[in-house]
Order: sequence, then C-alpha cells, then structure tokens
Amino acid sequence: MPVFKSGRPSDRQTANAAQQAHLSLLAEGLRVVGEVESEGVITIEGRLEGNLRSKTQVLVAPGGVVVGDIAADEVVVVGRVEGNITAAKRIELRDGAVVEGDLTTPRVVVQEGGMVNGRLCADQPVVEVSYPSEPLRKTA
Repeated sequence: MPVFKSGRPSDRQTANAAQQAHLSLLAEGLRVVGEVESEGVITIEGRLEGNLRSKTQVLVAPGGVVVGDIAADEVVVVGRVEGNITAAKRIELRDGAVVEGDLTTPRVVVQEGGMVNGRLCADQPVVEVSYPSEPLRKTA
C-alpha cells in the first residue's frame, strides 16, 4: 500500500478536466442572436435566437430558451425550445420542458411534466417493449 500519492492526475481527472475545458455556457440574463456551434457541451440558461449545433451535448436549463433548431449527439431539455431537435443518440425532456417542434432521434425520454407539440421521428424502429413481470395490485 503506497503511503504517498503520485503527483500525476488520474485518467478520470484528466478526462473531467478535458470535458470541462469544452463547456460553453450561455448564462441567465444573456441574449444571443445568431448561430452557435461547439465541439463540446453547451448549456443554455439564457435566450438563444438562432440554430445551435454541438458535437456532444446540449442542455437547455430551467429558464433557458432556444428559438431555433438544435442538433447534437444528445439533447436534454428542462427549459423551452421553439424549433426542431435532432439528436444522433438521444433526446431527454425533463419535468418543465416545453418543445414546440419535431424530435428526430433513435431514443427519446419524456418525463412526466415534459411537453411536446410536434412529431417524433425515430431513426430506428423500437424492437423491444417491456412489461411488468407481475400485474399491478390494488392498494387499500
């Protein structure tokens, strides 16, 4: 058992630092008009009027608004989007999310309280549907 830690960062610390270096934030109270593109994660807490593209993830935080289309590997919405969302991997709409536009993705999660006024286009068909192993029981 070593007594001293090496001064070298672990692989996890290196990966986290690299990921944070590619984080872009449109902060609350900030309004941007125009196209936004990023190699890394984009978090929207303010208002963006224009299309948004990321090679990784887009997060529209509570209070965040995007008026334009979003394209990324993964998109998580808690705020409002007025435009179409296209995700290569997955779209997640959490409680409080409002989307006025179409969703195109192979996987989508809509939590209770998430709203969509548009169409869902799945690139890949759903091949498995799971059901509870036991029937639901009434409680007194």
